[in-house]
Amino acid sequence: MNGTGAERWSQLMSETLEASSEQKTEDPRVRIRLNTFLAQFMTKYADEFAFANRSYFDQINGPEKRKINFTKMMPQATKALREEGLNAALAERGVDISRYLGKEAPVSKVIMM
Repeated sequence: MNGTGAERWSQLMSETLEASSEQKTEDPRVRIRLNTFLAQFMTKYADEFAFANRSYFDQINGPEKRKINFTKMMPQATKALREEGLNAALAERGVDISRYLGKEAPVSKVIMM
């Protein structure tokens, strides 16, 4: 596949999805998810076949973000988290992470929760 082929394939795929819109559900999330799925594979093919990946599909979902549930985690699992993810999860819960230096303090905070 090359850039021209990718553009043509994307155009045909978009036209097909538009033409079948009467047969789809009224839920707008379905089309957005389809666009996201197609865009992810287009990115994969752009990397694999070395062509410029342009956004061919309208609206797509943002990257999925995993919500960490500290109450169901064992201490070993908490210690295995990357520091950035651990700090972000604590900040989302309103914890002031600026006073925690390194990884041990946030881990201890989670275990206390």
